[in-house]
Amino acid sequence: MRYKNLDNAKWILTLLMVLYHIQFVGDAKYNMTFMAIKNLGDCVVPTFSLISGFLFWSTVKEFLDLKYKLLRRIQALLIPYLLWNFINTFFANWQGGRRGVSLLYINIWDNIVMWNSSPHFWYIFMLMFWAALSPILYILYKHKGGMVILFTVSVAYLIYKGNNVLHSRFIYMLYVWAGAVGFYFPNLMSKLVFVGEQKLKKIVLTTLFLLTYLGMYFIYCDKPIGMGVKVWLYGLRALFLLIALLNLPLEKIGKMTGFKYSFWIFAVHYWLDSFIEMYVSRLVYNSLLYQLITWVIVVMIGMVTGVFFEKNVPVLFKVLSGNRVYNDARSLNV
Repeated sequence: MRYKNLDNAKWILTLLMVLYHIQFVGDAKYNMTFMAIKNLGDCVVPTFSLISGFLFWSTVKEFLDLKYKLLRRIQALLIPYLLWNFINTFFANWQGGRRGVSLLYINIWDNIVMWNSSPHFWYIFMLMFWAALSPILYILYKHKGGMVILFTVSVAYLIYKGNNVLHSRFIYMLYVWAGAVGFYFPNLMSKLVFVGEQKLKKIVLTTLFLLTYLGMYFIYCDKPIGMGVKVWLYGLRALFLLIALLNLPLEKIGKMTGFKYSFWIFAVHYWLDSFIEMYVSRLVYNSLLYQLITWVIVVMIGMVTGVFFEKNVPVLFKVLSGNRVYNDARSLNV
């Protein structure tokens, strides 16, 4: 079962991801403002990780439940992952001046199995990684001793790798602990929606969580904090952002399209950002206007291509979108 509030949150997160991957070009005097806008999306992947970890494990009651989960992951992740890596390899070759696709230009391991041609697909790889290891996680989650082992390993990793400036490996950890929360408290997500609150109170609470998310960025953005500590700040910010998004009104375009193009836009946006920003920057010299125009064009192209493929090649669209079904959406607060 899908939930409108959650689909709305993921739709907005996808739009923020598109914004985040637009690179700064232009007058240096706009750099600070540009980066502040860009970094509205700097916590998107941690938020997605909390959602994915929680949802995967919130419906696991026994070991056999993992069989369905793993089969679903093949459709939802593995097949789209491999196909999009091939498509993005073609696009990267084309943008780099190579016309067409030749196996001479494709390193199968780096570009198709891994994600070199699709840098943003490291997140999909992470989801598949933990799906493959889900039997081990189940055993660890199921027993108190396993949770102690998991906690000990997490702390040891943070100490050993805590000064690493790259946070992607640490986001693996956020997924694991979000999964543990989902395993033990499967109904928690629905309780993050302010059901029954007066409209004004709901607005105030949602605004408070959103402002806290934004304010925390300035606490550590320029501080020499090791990633071993910063990852938990990312996790906390991600939680604040998730609560805020779950309580926002449904975004009109996403609602009108049934939120069905979120994964499609995620898949196509990285190289579209790179391609479109190159041309927009030649025509628009104001950095903030360039940022806005690039973002709007990329989202529009993502939507238009998604609609085109859904209408004209529905089977391909379904496969590339991971066979996701959106027509049974309901609200978390129903």
